Amino acid sequence: YARINFTSFLKLIDQLGGVTVHNDQAFTQGKFDFPVGDIQMNSEQALGFVRERYNLDGGDNDRGKNQEKVISAILNKLASLKSVSNFTSVVNNLQDSVQTNMSLNTINDLANTQLDSGSKF
Repeated sequence: YARINFTSFLKLIDQLGGVTVHNDQAFTQGKFDFPVGDIQMNSEQALGFVRERYNLDGGDNDRGKNQEKVISAILNKLASLKSVSNFTSVVNNLQDSVQTNMSLNTINDLANTQLDSGSKF
């Protein structure tokens, strides 16, 4: 498992250069408009995207779905070859912000296995 707080969430998305998700219903949250379709988001936008529930048809249920979309986008970005090759930098910048049950050696072994395979997780 891995557990992060909102500060870590922001740092991780910034470290990854943003994330892209598919949004299936247009809504506004604060100063951000989220149209239908694939949207590229920086950390501030992603935080707004995962927090909104009042402007969504399904309320809190749709908020949970949006949170899942952003988590999947983070994992997909982390699994990309570019991110895996920068994995040490990501880990070093976030190691004080993330709680996990995996050792740093296990995380590095997974990243190296991914690099060696050249395929997607």
